[in-house]
Amino acid sequence: MNHKKSSYIFIGIVIFAFILLNLISMNLFVRFDLTDNQMFSLSDSSKKTIMKIDDPLTIDLYFSDDLPGQLQNNKRFVQDLLEEYSAYSKNIKFYFIPNDEEFSSKAQNDGILSQDIQVIENDEISFKTIFMGMKIRFAGKSEVIQLLGVNTGLEYMVTKSIKKLTENKETTIGITQAGSKTHTNENLTSILSERFKINKDVKLNNLGENGIDLLIINGVEGDLSNEEINGLWSYINQGGKIMLAQSRVKADLQTQQGNIIQSNLFDVLDSLGIEIQENLILDQQCKSLMAQQNMGGIRIQRQIDYPFIPSIKNFDSYEGITTGLEGIQVVQVAFPSEINFTNNDSFIPLLQTSNQSAAMKDFFNLGALPEVNPLLNQLNESSKVIGGKFSTPSGAEVLIITDSDFFNDESIASMRVVRNDVNENYTFIENSIDVMLGDAELISLRSREVVLRPLDNSVIGQENTSVRNRWKWIDLLLPSILIITYGLVRKRSREKRSKYLMDFYG
Repeated sequence: MNHKKSSYIFIGIVIFAFILLNLISMNLFVRFDLTDNQMFSLSDSSKKTIMKIDDPLTIDLYFSDDLPGQLQNNKRFVQDLLEEYSAYSKNIKFYFIPNDEEFSSKAQNDGILSQDIQVIENDEISFKTIFMGMKIRFAGKSEVIQLLGVNTGLEYMVTKSIKKLTENKETTIGITQAGSKTHTNENLTSILSERFKINKDVKLNNLGENGIDLLIINGVEGDLSNEEINGLWSYINQGGKIMLAQSRVKADLQTQQGNIIQSNLFDVLDSLGIEIQENLILDQQCKSLMAQQNMGGIRIQRQIDYPFIPSIKNFDSYEGITTGLEGIQVVQVAFPSEINFTNNDSFIPLLQTSNQSAAMKDFFNLGALPEVNPLLNQLNESSKVIGGKFSTPSGAEVLIITDSDFFNDESIASMRVVRNDVNENYTFIENSIDVMLGDAELISLRSREVVLRPLDNSVIGQENTSVRNRWKWIDLLLPSILIITYGLVRKRSREKRSKYLMDFYG
């Protein structure tokens, strides 16, 4: 009888503890995330953003009923994420719009796009129109996020939209072209217009009339007019912020030669203590391209390394420009030149080549093969600075990258030429803009879920095949061994408990 009473007391305590735990959890949010980059938890950037919300923010979720299995998982992921947002701010509420007769018209009116997907029902293939998206509403303004096909980066999209809705000041970014060279910046404009007002037709001689918060200058060839020079100096003296992509050598891949760029813009940079050398910097750590080569009279395409486009993978952490959870992984710069900074103690080197570099001077041979370009076998010089940031006594900030096409849609550095090419040039641009504008909260989110983890050098190569095979078998067998071991231990424990109960109760 005493044993039965003890059992009832124990069960009562367990039920009471369970109820108490649930009551506590309603007001205390805790999540344990064991991933190395905490990708299933809200970042500090998102928390800082949503904690600034003082008025109600509503999120309307549009998800069609009877979604296929994978899309159901996406719905659950979205719900989990938004529950965490609402846990950190009681001003954030989200609702699933019911799938009634007006569901489709409501979704379309709110800007949610539909998509026809193939489904199998009763052993028959059919097509079904579905909606997946969200509309974020705040203070009479709204932002729409389409969720079809979105597998990564959702936290970044949500936090970015919330920032855009809750910020009172509209920031204007100007993009200018000067000199004889023309550029197209549609890709960059499309990315930046999600958060900023973009003025694509800014002229250097009337910067003060456009209320430009940050100026992007495409690479210049030829001289600027006196009015343009005066306008640029006026903007600098007023403490303006500038991002400049400027080469010293113009590369021509058709002739495989380069020529020195002449412009009085370099006189402006010299006056600011920045000198772009008349050279091209090569780096063994570089972008891969596809090239044609004659093999026994047959022309074939093969992948080659092209040292004229350095891949910058090692960054110093300055002002958060190249930081994130795991930071920017690769920035590629085409045909860069070395930067010397004289009489400018404020210069911060941001982009530096590896210690397998070389400087090409005087005659610029752009050939990609060592047999036509001997310098490719002499990449043994120390690191060179090809990008950086500095400030002026007037408070102006200038970020310079020695690649005139860095912002250009047709930049060979930004193109994905081979399948395994990883490039984060646009992420670097966005991060740099955020830092220069004093708004770095989104930096750690942009590349949070895109993580490059190459094999360590110690296991690469034919000579290390046994090492790779050993780890492959460990990865294959260890989980099964652990599960079987746990099962045996569990079975033994249950058998011991069963024997004890049999002995105790007869």
